[in-house]
Amino acid sequence: MRQSLPELYETKKRDLLEALGRIDYCSLTTDLWTSRANMGYITVTCHFITSDWSLKSAVLSTKHVDESHTAINLAAILKAITDEWNITDKVCCVTTDNAANITNAINHNSWKNLPCFAHKINLVVTNSLSELPELSSLIQSVKNIVSYFHRSTKASDKLKVIQARLNLPEHKLIQHVDTRWNSVFYMLRRYLEQDEAIRTTLCLLNRSDLLIASDKTAILKEAVDTLQPFEAVTTEMSSEKYLSASKIIPLAKSLMMISSQKTSELAAKLLHHTVAELELN
Repeated sequence: MRQSLPELYETKKRDLLEALGRIDYCSLTTDLWTSRANMGYITVTCHFITSDWSLKSAVLSTKHVDESHTAINLAAILKAITDEWNITDKVCCVTTDNAANITNAINHNSWKNLPCFAHKINLVVTNSLSELPELSSLIQSVKNIVSYFHRSTKASDKLKVIQARLNLPEHKLIQHVDTRWNSVFYMLRRYLEQDEAIRTTLCLLNRSDLLIASDKTAILKEAVDTLQPFEAVTTEMSSEKYLSASKIIPLAKSLMMISSQKTSELAAKLLHHTVAELELN
């Protein structure tokens, strides 16, 4: 095994080098991230189209970044990776988030930068939600309820019993992840699906302090309905099987049109931030 894996890696690396040698252009996506051990890494993925019009993607490198994450240092790291794969002069575009250090690194290497549309949508939604105190408070209440059921085996077991009794799907509650806005959507949607079972379980376990007032459920339902198009666009843009850059403008325009047709305060915030983040008028 110790010998087979390195040999397989070298074989696949040679195959990829040959494939990249046959193309004229490619694009990259790259992101900086931090491990659980609090170590910084950068990952670079290459995207290209073969002579038979097949879309291919390959991770070129996941590299530990132990120096300061300045634009100059990141530019050097990125160029070293593309030099290793002989594609430095073939890079036509690099997709990143909008952090100044990485965007400046791309510009330093004289590559075109395309801001990540999914990241923009994440900013649109999180900024909109943060500006609505009542909705933010309700979301936090749902998070508290989910946390309680995740921590308590007794509560989660009781919830399953109540779900079966009420003929509800025996789905687990979903917790929000800070770095993914759509996890809020999935959390709220699952909470609303299980609302009756959750209320019953909390009352039986004498945890009525966690209950959300019934008249507030309508606010959560309206939020889920308003966020549905943004979740659909996020999912659409997350596919790796086809080109998606050409969809950015029509999808953004569609989100603006849909939001403008709704009367909620959340829809107004989403419309405002969509225009601001995507600079579309």
